[in-house]
Amino acid sequence: MIRILAVDDEINVLSSLRRLFFELDYDFVDAGSAAEGLETIQNGSGYDVVISDYQMPGMNGIRFLSAVREQQPKALRILLSGQVPSLEIAAAIAFGAVNIHLSKPWDNDELLAVIGRWCSLNR
Repeated sequence: MIRILAVDDEINVLSSLRRLFFELDYDFVDAGSAAEGLETIQNGSGYDVVISDYQMPGMNGIRFLSAVREQQPKALRILLSGQVPSLEIAAAIAFGAVNIHLSKPWDNDELLAVIGRWCSLNR
């Protein structure tokens, strides 16, 4: 079973993702902040996919996904946001903090395809 952690300070985004992954019987966990997401990772048994918003209080999504990379280097790290400067995205991808950037509003089929490809190549 694919384990997914989503981190976003917008409850409606987390609700949409929860519905999507519930229908597919994925193991889905959410967190409302980067700090909560890091705590979840430290207390959990590992995630195949970590999805993060960019603009969150306390720590932005790129910094969060950089920290995730340290703890879960094999996890697919998706930045899901609409308000990120393109140079910052390019740098985060080149550095390896972010594997994929998808803009909000995202396309469910595209998100599922990205996750499916990653998991088939890395399992």
